[in-house]
Amino acid sequence: MKQVVTLRDVARRAGVGVSTVSHALRNEGTISAATRDRVRGIAEEMGYVPSPVLAALAARKFHSDQRLRETPLAYLTFFGKREPINPWTEVHLSGMARQAKVLGYRCESIRLGDRQAARRIGNRLYAAGVAGIALGLADRDADYPWEELGLDRFAVVACGFHPLAGRVHTVRTSVFNPVQRAWKEAHRLGYRRIGAALCRHAKDILDDHIRHAALLEIHEAAGVRQEVPSYFGQHHDYDGYLAWLKRHRPDVVIGFHGGMLHAMLDRGWRVPEEVGFINLHMEEWHVGQFAGVDVRSVEIGRRAVSMLDELIRHKERGLTDDPRTLLVDYIWRGGPTLGEPPRRRGMKAGRVGS
Repeated sequence: MKQVVTLRDVARRAGVGVSTVSHALRNEGTISAATRDRVRGIAEEMGYVPSPVLAALAARKFHSDQRLRETPLAYLTFFGKREPINPWTEVHLSGMARQAKVLGYRCESIRLGDRQAARRIGNRLYAAGVAGIALGLADRDADYPWEELGLDRFAVVACGFHPLAGRVHTVRTSVFNPVQRAWKEAHRLGYRRIGAALCRHAKDILDDHIRHAALLEIHEAAGVRQEVPSYFGQHHDYDGYLAWLKRHRPDVVIGFHGGMLHAMLDRGWRVPEEVGFINLHMEEWHVGQFAGVDVRSVEIGRRAVSMLDELIRHKERGLTDDPRTLLVDYIWRGGPTLGEPPRRRGMKAGRVGS
């Protein structure tokens, strides 16, 4: 039977104390980088594997330390001064607050404004004892000096897509699978002229291309041609969207967000009698209003706190060259915006909104 390698074995080989080995493997303490790298190399060479039981006991001890109770976490958002508070901000915070209470943290929300104040805000958060930062929704079309916040002093996780994507650990939902699920549900119900209004952001982001790729792949896999050209206008260009809808007259729309449905109703379109609608960005409060994909922002907030907790316990700070992404599974929700596909493929001339 293979002998289990312990911390004491690694310490004996390295010629250091057990506490030094522990600090080196957890990337904490004041040991030098040379000592840390040497100890880690020896541990890997010896085949040292941390005990999950001991790790669980250490986490339990960490969370039971009264000095750490109510350690603050911050949720940062950045939008233009005139823009209203985004409702997804409150949903993320709701999930964060739930998990923070379980793990012994508390959350506060900060809406960033003046770019010149970034360094001051970072210093204030650090002085207040903030251990972790969740990067919430941010204006993709505005530049903010994120690094001037001094993020290397905090554990950092992004909730959903963020301008720092690729350099930060992230919790989000998939953008590929929901598009395919929406198409399959529409097809299962008998819709054939399926129009995908996937939209795009003002600044090119990867998510826009992923949604398009999902649509192309489902058509290829199903062996069917795309009868209705997709709409890739900006997601708040309702005039462009309605013009596309009038021109191509799909039986059902896979829409980027719920505002597109309201624009249709305002122009007199009857949903689902004339055209069905699937919302790719549903939340808990949308249940019963739409059919579509629940992106579970509450769960994203909850999982973000769990990830921050792990980073804090392992002394991992700042941005990273090796980011991890945790995908929260979506939930398909049926709703009143889908029904029997319309028998007539065209709309009467002179109808309201035509």
